[in-house]
Amino acid sequence: EFLPFPHHDFHRLAWCWGGIAGQRRSRRDTKGVMMLATREAGAGDRHRAAKKKGCAWTQLDRARRRRAGALVASSSSASSARGRLRLGELRLHRGAKGGRGRRCGTDELHAAGGDAAVAAASCRLDREAGRQSPRRSPVLARSVGARELGQAVGINSAVFLLGYKVLSSGLSNAAVIHSWFLGTACLAAFQVQGYALVCLYFVVGTLATKIGKRTKMAEGTYERNEGKRTPASVWGSGFAGCACAIFALLLGAFSPPGPPLDQAQSLLRVGFVASFASKLSDTVASEIGKAFGRTTVLITSLRRVPRGTDGAVSLEGTAAGLAASAVYAGVALSLGQVDLAGAAACVFAAFVANNLESVLGATLQQSTAFLTNDIVNCLQITAASLISIAAYQIL
Repeated sequence: EFLPFPHHDFHRLAWCWGGIAGQRRSRRDTKGVMMLATREAGAGDRHRAAKKKGCAWTQLDRARRRRAGALVASSSSASSARGRLRLGELRLHRGAKGGRGRRCGTDELHAAGGDAAVAAASCRLDREAGRQSPRRSPVLARSVGARELGQAVGINSAVFLLGYKVLSSGLSNAAVIHSWFLGTACLAAFQVQGYALVCLYFVVGTLATKIGKRTKMAEGTYERNEGKRTPASVWGSGFAGCACAIFALLLGAFSPPGPPLDQAQSLLRVGFVASFASKLSDTVASEIGKAFGRTTVLITSLRRVPRGTDGAVSLEGTAAGLAASAVYAGVALSLGQVDLAGAAACVFAAFVANNLESVLGATLQQSTAFLTNDIVNCLQITAASLISIAAYQIL
C-alpha cells in the first residue's frame, strides 16, 4: 500500500526485470561464445568467423545437453544400483533357493556397472554368500503360520478320508488317528515332498509285511494283530521324524530368517529322511529275512538261530534292507529333501542304526522287560537321525 503505483504494475515490473536479467545472462553467454569463436577464427575472414560462431554455439548447447543427460543418467543408475544392492542383500538374508538367488542379486549389481561402490558391494555379497551359506537342499525351509498349518490339516485330513480303506489294511483304528497327527506335522514342516516320503514308507513297509505271509504264519513269525500296526508301532516308526518336524516348525516360528536358520532346518530335514530310511530298511530286512533267509545268525555270536529271532541277521535280509534305504534316500534326493551328501549320510546312518538295533535285540532286549520291539525301534530311528546329522556335517 506504500508503493507509488498499483500492485499489478509492480508484478508487471518484476516480470520485466526477470526477463531483462535473463537477456543479460544470455548476452553474456553469447558474448563469451562469440569471443571464443573470433579468437579461434583469427582476424581475417568475417564470414568464416560468423560460421564459427554458430558452430561454437551449437557445440556449447550440445555439450550442455550431454552434461545434463549424463547427470540424469548417473542419478538414475545410482538409484537403480542402490535398489539392486538392496535386492541382493535381501536375497542373501532370506536364503534364496540353493544359493541361486544370491548369485542373481550379485549379477544384477554387476549389470548396473560404472560405480566402484556397487562393484565393492557385489564382491562383499559374493564373499558373504560363499562364507556364510550352508549346504541346503533345493526345497527351502520356511516358517509356517496359521494359514499354512490350516492347509496342512485340511490336505492331510482329505488324504486320510479318501484313503481310509488302504490305511485300515495296515493300521488299527487307533493307529490311524496317531498317524494323522504324524502326517500333519510332517506336511506342515517339510511340505508335500516330505509328506510323500512318509506315505512311501507306509506303502512299502505294509507291502513288505505281506511278503511270504504263509511261510511266516506257519513258522509263527508273522506280525501280531494280522500285520496291522498299533499306535506304539506308529511312534516306534515315526517318533524321530515327527520330532524333527516339530523342531523345524518351532525354529521357523521363533528364529529370524538367515543362514543359521537354513542350516539348522537342513540338518533336521536330513535327520527326518534318515529316520524313515532306517525304519524302512529295518522292516524290509526283517520281513525278507523271515521269508527267504537261508542262514540266520545272531549278530553278537554268529550262532545260527531260527528265523524271526530278535537280534538275528541274514545275508538276504541285510542286502534287501541296504537296497531299500538306498532307494529311499534316492527318492528323497530326487524330491529335493536332501542333497547328495545328505542322501549318503542317510544310507550310512540307516545301516549303522539297523545293526545297533540288532545288537540291542540280541542283548538287552532279551533281559529287560520294558525294552519292547517298539521301544527298540524308537531308539533305532533316533540313533539314525543323530548319526545322519553328524555324518552330514562331516561330509
